[in-house]
Amino acid sequence: MFSLVLSSLNVSASHLLGGEIVWKCKTNGAYQFTLVLYRDCGGITLSTSAQTLICSNGDSITCNYISTTDVTTSCYLGPTSCAGSISGQGNMQKYLYQSADITLLGSPPSAGWTFSWTDCCRPTSIANITGSGSQSFWLRAKMYPYTPPGASLPLEAGTNNGPSCYDSSPNFLEDPKVVTCSNFDATYNNLGFDPDLDSLYYVWASPLGASGAPVSWSSGFNDTNQLPSSGGSTAAALSGEEGFITFNSTSAGSFATCIGVEAWRCNQKIAEVFRDIPIVIRSCTPPTGLCSSMNQLSEPDLVIVNDSLVYNTTPVQLLTHTNGDTIGYTAEGYPGDTIRILMKAFDIYPNPNCMPKEITFSASGGNLSSAANYNIDTLCLFSPPCATITSLNPNNSFVYTGINEVLFNWVLDTSHLVFSSQSCQNSNGAEYEFYIKMTNDQCPVSLASYAKLIIKVLGSTIAAPLPPVLQCGLIDTNNQLQLNWTPNQDTGSSWEYYRIGRESQSGALISSDTLTNWSDSFFAFLNANAIQNDRFFIQTKGGLGFLSQKFYFSTEKITDTSFNSCDSVVVNGITYDSSGTFIQTFTTSSGCDSIFRINATIGNTSFAGQPENDTVAIGLTAVFEVDSVFGNNYQWQTDIGFGFVNITNAGQFQGVNTPTLMVQSVTQSNNFSHYRCIKTESTCSDTSNIATLYVNTIGIREDSFKVFLFPNPTKERFKIQSNIILNGITVYNSVGQQVYSSSKESDSYSVDCIDWPRGAYYIMVYPNNESMPLELVLLD
Repeated sequence: MFSLVLSSLNVSASHLLGGEIVWKCKTNGAYQFTLVLYRDCGGITLSTSAQTLICSNGDSITCNYISTTDVTTSCYLGPTSCAGSISGQGNMQKYLYQSADITLLGSPPSAGWTFSWTDCCRPTSIANITGSGSQSFWLRAKMYPYTPPGASLPLEAGTNNGPSCYDSSPNFLEDPKVVTCSNFDATYNNLGFDPDLDSLYYVWASPLGASGAPVSWSSGFNDTNQLPSSGGSTAAALSGEEGFITFNSTSAGSFATCIGVEAWRCNQKIAEVFRDIPIVIRSCTPPTGLCSSMNQLSEPDLVIVNDSLVYNTTPVQLLTHTNGDTIGYTAEGYPGDTIRILMKAFDIYPNPNCMPKEITFSASGGNLSSAANYNIDTLCLFSPPCATITSLNPNNSFVYTGINEVLFNWVLDTSHLVFSSQSCQNSNGAEYEFYIKMTNDQCPVSLASYAKLIIKVLGSTIAAPLPPVLQCGLIDTNNQLQLNWTPNQDTGSSWEYYRIGRESQSGALISSDTLTNWSDSFFAFLNANAIQNDRFFIQTKGGLGFLSQKFYFSTEKITDTSFNSCDSVVVNGITYDSSGTFIQTFTTSSGCDSIFRINATIGNTSFAGQPENDTVAIGLTAVFEVDSVFGNNYQWQTDIGFGFVNITNAGQFQGVNTPTLMVQSVTQSNNFSHYRCIKTESTCSDTSNIATLYVNTIGIREDSFKVFLFPNPTKERFKIQSNIILNGITVYNSVGQQVYSSSKESDSYSVDCIDWPRGAYYIMVYPNNESMPLELVLLD
């Protein structure tokens, strides 16, 4: 019996294709680890039991099963499902396991902490490893010590008094779709990114086997020569800074590869993760058809140029690989500049059925809008405003036959100069990376063109002097609001001028004046007694940009019959409330019987702790938290694709007026929903960053099917048409309430919505028991 059990485990593990280990430093100072495993669709499924990571410091980390998703190919004949796939064809499933928040004690040694996971065995189909079927997998990642500039000791990951993590590892923006054709100039990129904007460098690494020992390569292969390079093949070349792998193999088969992604900060290697995954090279024979003779194995031609209608501070420059191929582009600008770049792709060779090839655009990047259509400039991993992308194709589609054309647009801001206080890019601005991908639909393997876009945000990050503190503000007998302050100390070249302004309650600028003498200490606004809840602010300009203090005023006309002096101005005093908010209250006469009372509140509602993205399984609870420092009132909001709305303590939601929001009994319809918190103190308010709820998925998902919603917008009826059978549809209104559902399995649905309230709706369609969101607008 023991022999049978052992045999079955080995059979299961022999269909393991590889994986990676990554971690995230959370705002609570703790680490969360993620183990990703890939298995061959042609084999037995992997275990959904908890997996254990071993740390070289002696700790063990439990990672619980989260989800399983397909990573399969598709072409114009339709998608390839995992079910029924043949081993060795590159179709795989991704298994995701995650740990709870954990604390690591002390600092890593100079050689780093190694986190590892192991199991047997590698697939027998691997051609470049000797005895691959008996070779184990040993996945690993490394965390190194980090000493900030000027410090004498490295940072600690945590102490007995609490966690204090200092780095998130590099991660990957895309699943490893690593299938290509023989006798083809192939390009592949693992699309690495770093949440801390650390510099990344890609290296070949040795796949490890039992006990962490390097595998035994077959003849003709080694750590830096992992793909075929003889018999007319072009050896694989790896671009260290961009991460592109280029090769041309005359041999078909499955070949083990391992890529290390190093993260560097202040000239110190701070982390390294490894993706151990095979590349599958097929002997591609296109399907027959009337236009077979015109078909040619090729990826789309990708062209990236400046938008001639907008001035760029620096034209887009080419980045070339060692063989001269263009693989990337770079542009730069200062805060206030707009970077606009046209991106076009086309494939002149038709498919064998004589139809032109369909080209799909996709993009990723830490400062790229994460909205479904890349069109919301407040949703991105790093600092808004985010870069957006607009389709220039008919119907604003990112999937198009012929020439697929899109427009990249990014308004640079001073917030982009410094992303992280731990970054060493502080003195010279910062760099942001975006990946562009255009994929055709040819069979049997779709092929893609990649490009990397590097945007350099230039400018000094020397902090501007702090704004002066208002000493008094009052309305005089001429109905002028007088602002008085103590001037800043003269800071020389970093000080430029004061900016004095008045805003409406909605934030619209009413007036603005500048004072160029740093010793100025007075400014007057006319007609102050007519002001209702206007905002007045004083800013200093210099170095990084503007720093502000905003004063929120409201006027209240009261009657006090005991006040008989028509000429007096009375200042009632200055106080501080329990949260440290500075409150000034003034009264002044504006007639023998009338008094206008001015309440000036200098509030500090800035968030010391921001909400973070959360990934949970169906049926569990997602949690989003902000700090409870400054601000007595909280209001959580959600956006499911149609703008943010307030939520109440009902249904799934609890804690909507507290620092901690809980989304209970999560369903698939919650996937990609967004959350933020508005915190207020007196008349001051602040809005947190946006966090996203992911349900059973991470990274970028590429749907391998087509679905159409029309007409959209509509007035009375809409239709949904798909190229595969769907498992049903569900429709939600803008506040997340279900208004329609059908569990009918069909490739076509027609829904009467004439009696529905006008507005935006969110439709979930369910292909292959997964989900995909659509947006619908009803017009009057």
